[in-house]
Amino acid sequence: MIFNNKQKITAIVLAKNEEANITDCLKSASWCDSILVIDDYSIDKTIPLAKKMGARVIKHHLKNDFSKQRNFALKQAQTRWVLFVDADERISKKLASEIQKFVQHADQEGCTGAFIIRQDYIFGKKIHYGEFGKIKLLRLGRRVGKWQGKVHEIWTFPGRKATFKNSLYHYPHPNLTEFLGKINLYTTLRAKELYQQRIKTNSLLIIFYPLAKFFQNYCYRFGFLEGSTGFVLAILMSFHSFLVRAKLWVLWRQRGGWR
Repeated sequence: MIFNNKQKITAIVLAKNEEANITDCLKSASWCDSILVIDDYSIDKTIPLAKKMGARVIKHHLKNDFSKQRNFALKQAQTRWVLFVDADERISKKLASEIQKFVQHADQEGCTGAFIIRQDYIFGKKIHYGEFGKIKLLRLGRRVGKWQGKVHEIWTFPGRKATFKNSLYHYPHPNLTEFLGKINLYTTLRAKELYQQRIKTNSLLIIFYPLAKFFQNYCYRFGFLEGSTGFVLAILMSFHSFLVRAKLWVLWRQRGGWR
């Protein structure tokens, strides 16, 4: 398959100490015209492993802002199309083929990007329900637009977007310890973001928002069909919700302005 310059794709991966994931991730993206790894000064074997896979590696401090890191990456890419892939994600052969066909005809169809359905595998189980069940993410697009949000960031740019049929495989949280560590990090970033937006919380929100989150994941989104795994995930995401608001409450108390 021959691509002209308008159809070339760069896979972009943000990484920090991802030696356990980086090789398999980049192997799944080896069909791309180039691979760019933005590394947050890893101290393990991430960088040599990435270079071994043929990736261009640029060291750049994350500074607890994923959007800024992704926007930096957009400026470093040198192709018209970019595909964002996390280190714990894998591109299936069917998805790769679908992406390649898409960029060949994107101009004729007036498309500037595409959403990808992500299939999560958590604690060794394929997840179908709850908020982890087949999340739709905008990950492929022309080298334009802007990422927003310090955590759980969103890519925005104008134009028509397609949605691929084939899934991106996601293998996050290999164990509960790692899962809780990510929850602690992400809730801290989210609480700080809300504080900077001058958003406050209160005891009712701290109590009832997590309860609503549990109901949403376990009941409304049919998490109970996942069995004990669905229950554990609903509890964990409820805890995530609680920590965001509890940490936000603490920030207002410590830094003033609370009434």
